[in-house]
Amino acid sequence: MYDNISLIFQVVVLILVLIMQFWRRHLLVKHSRSIFIGAIGIMATILVAQSIFVFFDWKSDLAIGQFLLPPHQSNYSYFLFYVLTRIFAPYLISLSFALMLLYLLPFINRRSGDKFFETEEPYLAALSIFLVGHPGWLIYLITLILTYLGWHLWNNLRGKGGVRLPLYSLWVAVGILVLIVDNCWLVNTPIWKLLKI
Repeated sequence: MYDNISLIFQVVVLILVLIMQFWRRHLLVKHSRSIFIGAIGIMATILVAQSIFVFFDWKSDLAIGQFLLPPHQSNYSYFLFYVLTRIFAPYLISLSFALMLLYLLPFINRRSGDKFFETEEPYLAALSIFLVGHPGWLIYLITLILTYLGWHLWNNLRGKGGVRLPLYSLWVAVGILVLIVDNCWLVNTPIWKLLKI
């Protein structure tokens, strides 16, 4: 149940950003950094709330959960380890890669004379990678690359091979697709369980 709250938040944020991309781009240009930072803050709040719910679920479970918390355990170390690895780690990992991309894309853009990415594009990429979590960010990057290559192939087949295809319209759309596919299908596959922490 608690995962559904974070999933709803993730999808809603990405859909709103996608709508802003095409109908209110001036707002996205102006507020992309704030949206990214706000999404991190709200996601952190959701994760803390999930941790609190897990604590009270364990405390009230008379069968097993109560033995994982004090007074049966000397401290909260197992609970903290569980919360860190199961609830926070997927987003800490994806946040680290999102921040890396957030600094890498402007560097690439400056080196190429600002011809590859729009001003807000690094924040769109970072937001999408952060919100898909771990191991979703791996699926995201693979899907993004395959979608981009497929788009190029399609344009070449139509005889428009020389047209520049920006990633601008793909960052968030692929993020929404990956979130839906991950949570509806991949989450139950052995590969997901292997990649998961």
